[in-house]
Amino acid sequence: MCKIETDVILKSEGSIPIELTKAISSWQDVLLNNLPFLITICIISLAAFVTYRTNKASISSQNDLATKARKEEHENKISEFRHQWLQEVRETSSKLIQIIHDCQFYTKMWNICMQDVKKII
Repeated sequence: MCKIETDVILKSEGSIPIELTKAISSWQDVLLNNLPFLITICIISLAAFVTYRTNKASISSQNDLATKARKEEHENKISEFRHQWLQEVRETSSKLIQIIHDCQFYTKMWNICMQDVKKII
């Protein structure tokens, strides 16, 4: 009879096992036997949590930066439109003043001509 002693005791005569017995394990033995696996699970869970928090913070800061950039771009566009509008108002008012001046000049010239005509008649 051949006897091999491990966690599982195998008794065999020849090549066919006759009896398989295993001692009853307590939860502490199971915990200690699976300690590397449990540590690995804890490390992976912690790494996933840290990655999640880091990505969440990164996305939040990117959203804040994008919001600020959009607001600044909007303000720049408004400033450009305001500048363009002021330029157009200046040009239009300049043309209007020129026309008013021309009207006054021609009215004055007309009045002078009319006075000269009245003197002649």
